[in-house]
Amino acid sequence: MSAASAIRWWRLVNQHGTPGTKRQGGDRRAARIAAHARFIMKAIERKDDITLIEMHSLQTFSDIFARQPILAVSPTSSSRS
Repeated sequence: MSAASAIRWWRLVNQHGTPGTKRQGGDRRAARIAAHARFIMKAIERKDDITLIEMHSLQTFSDIFARQPILAVSPTSSSRS
C-alpha cells in the first residue's frame, strides 16, 4: 500500500467514520416526474394507451395556452351586420 492511499483512507475514517465510499446511485428523476403527476394522470384518464409522443404534444399544447391566454369572443361581437 502506498503512503498516499494510507493517508487518504485515514482522512476518510476521520471525516466520515469509515474508509468506504459514499453511497451511490438512487432515483434522481422521481421529483421531476412527480411534479407533473397531475398532468400525466389526467392524460391517462382521457386515453389509457397514450404514448409519450402524444403526451408531449398535449403538454406543449397546454404550455402554449398557459402562456398566451385565449380571448373569448362573444357571439354578439363576432357577428357583422
